[in-house]
Amino acid sequence: MDAYMKLAERLSRLARKYGLSVRGEIDPKNEGFIPDCCYVVETLFPERTASHTLEQGEAPSGIYPRMLEFYAAATSGEFIPERIEADSDDDWDSVELAFDFCGKRHTFLVRDVEDSDYFSPSFVAALNRLAKKIGLSGRWVAFYNGDDACSSLYVPVEAYTDFRKLKATYSKE
Repeated sequence: MDAYMKLAERLSRLARKYGLSVRGEIDPKNEGFIPDCCYVVETLFPERTASHTLEQGEAPSGIYPRMLEFYAAATSGEFIPERIEADSDDDWDSVELAFDFCGKRHTFLVRDVEDSDYFSPSFVAALNRLAKKIGLSGRWVAFYNGDDACSSLYVPVEAYTDFRKLKATYSKE
């Protein structure tokens, strides 16, 4: 439990450093407290976080368009993809997402989908490459609890490296 309080403190310090609002408070004495990194990230930054389970229970053609919308919501309106479509040329070993944004059609490829109902961590890496390409001001840092949860935090580009260091310490991907 102390490790997650330390994570909360370190996240709060980084939030102050980069001017991010902390919206929640971690109290291990609260009945709903869950001792994992996903809970801490989602509680402190609910508006900047896309939290979900890894097992989605549906085909990749449904998972990834929905995830793109969900992750976009963490940008507070900076990124609003429209007309999202999913397709695959390799029997869903990977998925190509296509969407409209700022008057242009964009695509990006997510590998390691494996025609599974499990969310591929490759999605976050592919989305971050796309974010750089289209000039978004932030990137997503995905924290995994080692069970079935993922909480991806949208942070400014200049904060990305510092938040990734915390991920390396506390995430169990």
